[in-house]
Amino acid sequence: MNEVDLGFAGRYHERHRLHSAIAALSPGDLLKVRVTETQRWELLDQDGNVVGRLAGGFTPPDGMRCLSVTVLAVVTRTRELTEPQYQDSVKCDTWEVVVPELVFGLL
Repeated sequence: MNEVDLGFAGRYHERHRLHSAIAALSPGDLLKVRVTETQRWELLDQDGNVVGRLAGGFTPPDGMRCLSVTVLAVVTRTRELTEPQYQDSVKCDTWEVVVPELVFGLL
């Protein structure tokens, strides 16, 4: 869980389409990853909607590439669980977090 951006969906208003895209996911569903210009790993559903992001400090294992990504779990977070320094960025009281399972293999 420390490699997942737990507050990602919480930074979007409760009516943002991100929340319905996450709600449509189930464990085992296939995901895609995209590495942004700032080297952040985003999680996308099969329709190309961003449904989560890995933590800023995430780095893949050396000498390996991501072979597959699936939904391991979807967990609920709340404003109360958010660290005080991030409270100002929270736009909703509860949100779901996609916890991915990433499988890596040799390059």
